[in-house]
Amino acid sequence: MKRADELRQQAERYRGLERYFGDAAALKALSDLSEELETTAAELERHLRIRARAHEIWLQQGCPAGRDVEHWVMAEREIDGPAAQPAACVMAT
Repeated sequence: MKRADELRQQAERYRGLERYFGDAAALKALSDLSEELETTAAELERHLRIRARAHEIWLQQGCPAGRDVEHWVMAEREIDGPAAQPAACVMAT
């Protein structure tokens, strides 16, 4: 997660520069860039957690070939939790 930490540090540096700018457009650009770096860091961390968990699942199931997508989806559901899962469809009768 070194790369994610680097992105967060870079975002913090950009936020620190905001005090040197009086121009609203420049402040907005710095704020947007900082936010984008934070979001990218969070997405990278999520991806790495899912990858590690999918690998654990693969090992637990005896290293089967051709089930990588299944393991990835299982890991996503575990990492993201129930809030990220789609709601069940209810059929009207």
